[in-house]
Amino acid sequence: MSDRRTTRWLVVGVFAFSCGDQVLVGSSSSTVLKQIPTSPDLDVLFVIDNSAQTADKQALFGSDLPAFVAALDQFPGGRPNLHIGVVDSTLDLGVALPGCPSPNTTDDGRLQHIARISGCTAPSGNFITDVAGPDGSASPRQTNYSDTLDRAIACIAEVGAGGCGFEGQLGSLARALDGRNPDFLRSDADLAVVILTDEDDASTNPGSNGWAIPTPTSDFVLQPLFAYTCDRPITAGSETETYTNCVPRTGSYLTDIDALYQAVAKFKDPSQVSVSLIAGDPQSTIQTGSLAIGGAVQDPALFPSCSATINGGEMVGRPGIRLKAFADRFAPNSSFASVCQSDYTQALVAAAGTISTMMSTPCLAGTVDTTDADATNPGVQPVCTVVDQFDFGQPDQSTLTMPACPMLAATLPDPNGPRPCWWAAIDESCLPSSELAMHIERNTPAPPGTVVSESCAKAH
Repeated sequence: MSDRRTTRWLVVGVFAFSCGDQVLVGSSSSTVLKQIPTSPDLDVLFVIDNSAQTADKQALFGSDLPAFVAALDQFPGGRPNLHIGVVDSTLDLGVALPGCPSPNTTDDGRLQHIARISGCTAPSGNFITDVAGPDGSASPRQTNYSDTLDRAIACIAEVGAGGCGFEGQLGSLARALDGRNPDFLRSDADLAVVILTDEDDASTNPGSNGWAIPTPTSDFVLQPLFAYTCDRPITAGSETETYTNCVPRTGSYLTDIDALYQAVAKFKDPSQVSVSLIAGDPQSTIQTGSLAIGGAVQDPALFPSCSATINGGEMVGRPGIRLKAFADRFAPNSSFASVCQSDYTQALVAAAGTISTMMSTPCLAGTVDTTDADATNPGVQPVCTVVDQFDFGQPDQSTLTMPACPMLAATLPDPNGPRPCWWAAIDESCLPSSELAMHIERNTPAPPGTVVSESCAKAH
């Protein structure tokens, strides 16, 4: 019996999930590594922009959350074991500015958990918990909220629009994982990040004082002035200027994208992370100059890359160049949807699809040496070590190394062979990240808290 064949999930009739195998992938100079939690544990972190003029997007986002929850509920095995948290985009800059308190003991990567909508009830803890019962049964579930799940999320996700204008979405994400939110992040759970914002990330380096530059006085001082490297240096002026081939700048007042990626990777294997963006279109050609918007004039300003109407009001989004570069580091477990639309349903369904990719793929990420190590066994027999790690991350963690499955054909394991065992096969659907898919055969499900570690020789 194959874990993957018998525990296949389907989301909205489109996205395939597996509650048996969730995939973490990494590599060294000589091996390709994949770790597979066998329990359907999922930590979801919503990063919500709480700067000015974001209330309309937050309300729309909250109203469309039923689509996201419906995707979770359509797993044949029921909802995964959920931790759901919310952080806003306000960081402690080290200096107090309007909307940017310092010291900041309420934002800065801390979970937001108070009721924000009239008539709703916040969860009883700092984050939403919705997990199976002690015996693993889907009903009754153990929850810490009283309303429907989508309303419980919306209750804490509409974080307001009075936050810092120097949005630090990625800095807030990284800090949310650093231990300041006890018990939210589970060692054996996948992490799904969903970011809602209409501006690019402007997370600053500790001790940075870019905002102290006297001219210009708006957030232009960090974004785009120190955010991007383009075909020519960006200048602050009222005349309309066009810049092309813009990419995230390094070595400036803003935290480098690689440093933000590493800050997340420090606490969670990157292949165990999905990142879904609902943000301004990340076009590489930008314009700056004097801009009249929302009844006010911004001079100088970064021009929007998209616009839309929400509930009769005009809204815009500015290029999410840094955000897109960050999300791309987690590909294929990443997605982008424009914030400039009047319905976020499909964006949230796409986020569910991104989680599907992370949790279901049997593919090894990286080029594995497919030299046949056992010519007497049909199919591809790469040099791999596959280990069940019981009580993963706990003091009493133990391991069991499983053998390769005896095969009757390239994709047909011998039903009389040992269990558990593993087998590999060439799978074109894994391209371009890999060409090899790994499968685990079991007679009975692995105990909760088990993580499978697969390490295979890399091609040279």
